[in-house]
This record gives sequence, C-alpha cells and structure tokens, in this order.
Amino acid sequence: MEGKQDDPLSVIQQARRFMVVFWEADVETETVTKTSSPTKWQLPNRGWIKMNFDGGIDKEWGGGSVGILARNNEGVCVGWWIKWFSGITNLLHIEAVAARLAVELGLASGWENVVVEGDCHGVIHPLASGLFEPSQIGLVLLEISKMGNSIQRLKWSLVRRIANVPAHCLAQYAKSKSTVSFLPQIVSTAIMADLPYDY
Repeated sequence: MEGKQDDPLSVIQQARRFMVVFWEADVETETVTKTSSPTKWQLPNRGWIKMNFDGGIDKEWGGGSVGILARNNEGVCVGWWIKWFSGITNLLHIEAVAARLAVELGLASGWENVVVEGDCHGVIHPLASGLFEPSQIGLVLLEISKMGNSIQRLKWSLVRRIANVPAHCLAQYAKSKSTVSFLPQIVSTAIMADLPYDY
C-alpha cells in the first residue's frame, strides 16, 4: 500500500467512535420485542415486589418523562414515582433512566425481593443477560446492574406494552409535573382505572 498510514491507535479510536454513533443511531428506533413477552401483567411471587417502569419522550417539550409503579403479590400498589427530565429526547436513554430510578426506589424502600419490569427490549435484555454494548447507554446499563447488586434478589422482566399500561400512564402524567412523587397510599383515579387492564 502506498500513501500515508494512520497511527493504529487513532484508527481504533475512530472505529470505536463510528461504532458508538452507529449503535446509538440504530437504537433510536428500538421497538419492543413481541415474540415471547407476557401480554398480561402477572402478580409477583409471595414476598416479592414488582416494579413496572416506562419512559416517554416529547421532542416538542424538549424532554422525557418517567413513570414507575410498585405492587406487591396481591396486586396492591405500594408506591409510585414520576419525574420529568428536561433535555432527554432519546427514547432508549429515558427508558434507562426509568430503570435506574426503579432500582433506586427498591433500594430506598428496603425491598429485598424485587422484579423490575418494562417493555423496552433495549434496556431489559442487557440488564437480564449481563451483556452490555460498548456505548454510553451500555455504560449506564452496566452502572444500573452494579447498583442492583445491592438488592438481595433482583430480576428483570420484559413485557409487552399492553402489560405495562399503568407505568406508561404515569410517565404520560409526569409531563405535566416537575417533581418526583413517591406516594404509597394514593394513586390517582385515572391510574387506578388502568390497573385492571394489565392483568
């Protein structure tokens, strides 16, 4: 080969940058895997808490919202959490933020047996498998996984959107709010109306 040859280290660094850009562009269109995910919400086992999370973006508003709903083995709501994040307009990013907040809620509540459930394959699959992409989102998910090690037993579960309706409604509701809510005894009438439809 004739001509100037690039330094091998700079070639590797450039290749990594291209890979990260490609991967992040690819996950921008991440869709929910619908092959084997449950279509109805299922009660967790006795002694377990199940937290459903969802994230949504609104590019017009310039941000993203998170909704988390925690229920016990009788299906009773033991807590919910909402928050609006200005500046986050990537769907996979806000879903990862929602997963992180679910783990934080589990830790803060002292729950020892927790199922964290969502409808975003790009978040749930890496966390359940322990396989993380070499990207910014991959690093965030790795951090969430390490944080989850502080919970005695933590499981990740992928469901279809139809089995995640209340968390989705909470995320939508968070658009109109700017604060975090953790209200174990009060769930809005609108959210309660959606609960029967997911199990």
